[in-house]
Amino acid sequence: MLSKQNNKIRLSSIYKAYFGEYLKAPKKPISKEVFKAVNQTIACRTSRIGINVYQCKECEETKHVLRSCRNRFCPTCGYVDTKRWADKMLDKIADCAHHHIVFTLPGSLRKLALMNKDLIHSLLLRSTAETMLDWFGAKHRIKPGVMNVLHSAGSDQKYHPHVHMICSAGGLDKSGNLKSLKGGWYLINQKFLSKKYRWHFEKGLFDLFEKGELLHDFPNKIAFKKFIKEVNNQDWVVSVQAPLKKADDIVNYVGRYTKRACISEYNIKDSSNGSIRFAYKDYKHTNHKGKAKMSEMTLGFNDFFGRLFEHVPSKGFRMVRYYGIYSTRKIKELHKSRHKAGGVIASNWRELQIQKKGKDPLICECCNKEMTMVYVHYNLKHRPRWVQSQQLPQRNTQLVAV
Repeated sequence: MLSKQNNKIRLSSIYKAYFGEYLKAPKKPISKEVFKAVNQTIACRTSRIGINVYQCKECEETKHVLRSCRNRFCPTCGYVDTKRWADKMLDKIADCAHHHIVFTLPGSLRKLALMNKDLIHSLLLRSTAETMLDWFGAKHRIKPGVMNVLHSAGSDQKYHPHVHMICSAGGLDKSGNLKSLKGGWYLINQKFLSKKYRWHFEKGLFDLFEKGELLHDFPNKIAFKKFIKEVNNQDWVVSVQAPLKKADDIVNYVGRYTKRACISEYNIKDSSNGSIRFAYKDYKHTNHKGKAKMSEMTLGFNDFFGRLFEHVPSKGFRMVRYYGIYSTRKIKELHKSRHKAGGVIASNWRELQIQKKGKDPLICECCNKEMTMVYVHYNLKHRPRWVQSQQLPQRNTQLVAV
């Protein structure tokens, strides 16, 4: 069994134990982003990527702090990055309630989505936002704020693309004034929203097909239309939930779905004998309140990595996107009162340690003076370089960290 730290089995320790063996016969071709994510997660908070050395000017007491890899698929770094994002967003949230809405892509479209990940994921983010912008414009003559977060994994790590949206229960009218909606608009007919969502998505999908940008195995346009017609008979699930009224609740709720690896290390229960056992929410079995039952699953490392690596985002792909009055062009128009952060949110290692332990880690314990960073120490023998060999066949690709 792999060793635990802080009651967690680290994903990095699983990589160390099994990734080399996985490279001999990977389930699918391994992208550069996967190699980078694996290498950086292994190197995170080790001397391989440097140690910040702090020193007190008064007594010359020193402290060594391991650096983070900042990879967005690293479970450890994701927490701090999410806090930093939350700190930034709290000052931009409109002064009104917000709703959490989940848009799910039908299962029959997942094969096509796997062949065109970035295209389909971008279309999914855009079409869901257009659905709500259209509805607010037609019904209330206002433009709402939308934050969309893409999630490509289900709780069991299978490929299951869906969007978690935070949508304002109000917006800016034509005069630039913030108008809050009263009552429970979230009780809108969700079947109506699902039809609007389907229409926007399929329109974008046809455009991609017509332009020749979509990878597919349909012999002609007629076959493609027949396939879409079959998809129309499936449920396009849209779930609108009750309002979140506090800014902290809004940001923290969506923050759970941003900038983190798709599996929590707290859910990894065991990793021994070439298998990984982890807990997940079993939505096929719920209680009388609709809460999913927690179940456990055991996968061999080949199957576990095969599922996990499906969700490593490609370079430059934005998993979080903003629309309506939260878009870059419109955010300045939100000139009315906004929520302000109610407290200090940890946005770096120092602030996080202050929150956790109640004391500043960079205050010298000997003379109570602030320590300053004097240099970064690297273990040059193990300083990483993340590469993927382009000359060797995929299954013989080597993991290099020098």
